[in-house]
Amino acid sequence: FFEIDPEVVRLARDPNMFRFLSSCAPDAPVVMGDARLTLAASSQQFDLIVLDAFSSDAIPTHLLTREALRAYLAHLAPHGMLLLHISNRHLELAKVVAAVGAIEGLTTRVKTDRNTIDFMGELRAAAMVAVLARNEADFGTLLDAEGWRKTDAGGVAAWTDDYSDIVGAMLRKKLAR
Repeated sequence: FFEIDPEVVRLARDPNMFRFLSSCAPDAPVVMGDARLTLAASSQQFDLIVLDAFSSDAIPTHLLTREALRAYLAHLAPHGMLLLHISNRHLELAKVVAAVGAIEGLTTRVKTDRNTIDFMGELRAAAMVAVLARNEADFGTLLDAEGWRKTDAGGVAAWTDDYSDIVGAMLRKKLAR
């Protein structure tokens, strides 16, 4: 785990709040600091990298850029996958991820929670995740799994550390394009 906020680590390790770490991986190492920087400094390779840095509708755009993706790929095993939590009520991010992935030769698949959710009543939004892999075979059983769809950029430009198009992502979401 790579985490920037020590309070998140404290809460995650508290079995009265959450049980995953205490039940499944009580000795799991947590690397403190900005994940993009601390991962870049690591020499480890991973079969799966999960990026879940979106805690609200404000997104850390620097984690969805071509440069960030290259850093993730440098630590991804040859047949590994990168999973990104891209839920957002105001921005369409699947095409952004697909655009960045395509430039690096990756294929993107996306799944959206199709359960009917009353945001104001339940105070939660439908979840959306994207998975990127170097080739189709790396998706394994996700290729035939229900709800996963291949996604392309659809003309959306890849984001970089010097360029992001928040307005375009907002318009795509509002106009459902």
